[in-house]
Amino acid sequence: MRQNRAITALALGESGEQLCDPTGRVGERPAESWDLWPLAVVGYEMLAGAHPFAAATSLDVYDAVRTGRMTLLGTHLPDAPPSWQHFFDRALALRIESRPASALQLFSDFNQSILQFP
Repeated sequence: MRQNRAITALALGESGEQLCDPTGRVGERPAESWDLWPLAVVGYEMLAGAHPFAAATSLDVYDAVRTGRMTLLGTHLPDAPPSWQHFFDRALALRIESRPASALQLFSDFNQSILQFP
């Protein structure tokens, strides 16, 4: 439990920016799907036990989020099926157009990729 709190504390930093959709960081107008970004970050943390953009310093985490440099899920879960990485590649894509546009689409992608239900 303490380890999970530490991971979440690292993810949130002082202002929670590591859970924020990166589109706001590059001057684009946030879309209605903005809340899906942190949901995908938390999902990654639940499966991998680590933040998808973990780095040595808060500034490095910020830079990894801003540039879309996610740690591959296989780094933490070598036996994870490729469909899991595909889900997170899409859910945490830097370009908002590449991400699920709604919670329903995210849930559908999750079912197909992670749970592998049609």
